[in-house]
Formats: sequence, C-alpha cells, structure tokens
Amino acid sequence: QAHVVAQSNVPGTYGDFTIDANGAWSYTGNGAHNELTAGQQVQDQFTVTSQDGTASGTVTVTITGTNDAATVSSDSKAVTEGDIASALNTSGQLTIVDPDTGEAHVVAQTNVHGTYGDFTIDANGGWSYTGNGAHDELTAGQQVQDQFTVTSQDGTASGTVMVTITGTNDAATVSSDSKAVTEGDTAAALNTSGQLSITDPDTGEAHVVAQSNVHGTYGDFAVDANGAWSYTGNGAHNELTAGQQ
Repeated sequence: QAHVVAQSNVPGTYGDFTIDANGAWSYTGNGAHNELTAGQQVQDQFTVTSQDGTASGTVTVTITGTNDAATVSSDSKAVTEGDIASALNTSGQLTIVDPDTGEAHVVAQTNVHGTYGDFTIDANGGWSYTGNGAHDELTAGQQVQDQFTVTSQDGTASGTVMVTITGTNDAATVSSDSKAVTEGDTAAALNTSGQLSITDPDTGEAHVVAQSNVHGTYGDFAVDANGAWSYTGNGAHNELTAGQQ
C-alpha cells in the first residue's frame, strides 16, 4: 500500500516535524529565532521512508531571517568647569541589544564636534567626551549641554549621550590706580578721576561693586560698576603746608 512511515514531533534545529502514514506533514517552529540576520537562510531537513522501506524522500524547510529591531541605551554625565579643558573630559558605555546574531553594535563616530567638546564612540558603545577648552566664560552655577545621537548598526534604534557642564566662579582681576593733585584755594582743586581695568573670565561679570560718596579724610570717592572712579575734594585744605603730602 502507498504509505510512509509515520513520524511525530521529530526535533529539528528550528522546529519539530510530523508526518502521517498518508504523507501529510507539518512543521512547528520551536522558537522565534530572531538570532537570524536579515536575509540569512537556514534549513531543517527530514527524511521520510516508504512503509515497505524501498524508497525515501526528503522534506526541507528553509527559514529566512529578517532584520529585528535593536535597542540602544542613552547615557548622561555631569562635569564641572575648571581652569583646563581636561576638566570637562568624561566617558561611558552604552548598552546595545540586537536579537540578530553579531549585530549588537552602533555606528562608530570619531571626534564629532560639540559646542564645548568632541565626542567619540566605538562600535561596542564605549564613548568618550574631550573638552575643547576650559570654558571659563561659564558663570557660577550656569549649566550648558552637549548632546550626541548614536544609531544602531542596523539603523533600527538610536540613543543619546548628553554631557552637562556646570560653570564655576573663576577669579577676577581688578587693577589699581593712583593720582596726584595739588592743594589750591578751592575744594575743586583736589578733584580727580580715573578708570580701573576689570577682567573676569565669567561672561558678564567684569564689574566691580559700585560705591558712592565714600568719605575719605580730604574728599569723597565714587566708582561705578565699570570701574570709572572719581574723587571730589571736601574742602580747600589750606591747612596743608608747602610740600606736605
């Protein structure tokens, strides 16, 4: 009679095979097998024998992989501005998951320029950030960010690396000044003025504390926030003898 030897749940690599005596067969997958990459082909093959043992045939199941979606983590680091570029340096590691075998990678990038530093990442997700300057222009507590996008090797996912930089109060410098006047018959003879030089790396902080009508012994002193100062005599001070200073 025209029959084959029945088989039930014969395990293959990717699924199980069953065939009845009349030759009707079925194949049941034993998993999603997302480890197969896009276009990759694998096979399960099963031999079927006639009931009388005089003939055999083969059932072949070919499985073609697809591009399964990857995931890429994000990362953030915080650094504090110092007096040197290397104070901004930091690094980290992204986590990359891809069911497709051998594709748990990201697109490598080298020396991608941000505003405050340069970003590099290797295919395995190891990244580094190198400051491109001290950035002393940041004021105390001011926060700025550089942000970079990282894409999985297969293009199905992306993550973000963010570096937050916090400014500090960098030391200012203020010049000194001196003027000489000669006592005359009026208070105005003692009047004089000048300009101080103020330097501060922190943006917008090159100022001094303004003062108004600060009383000295012989006159009053005033200085504005920009360092322009004046001295106004408070009397003729004729009591000073010739050459007395």
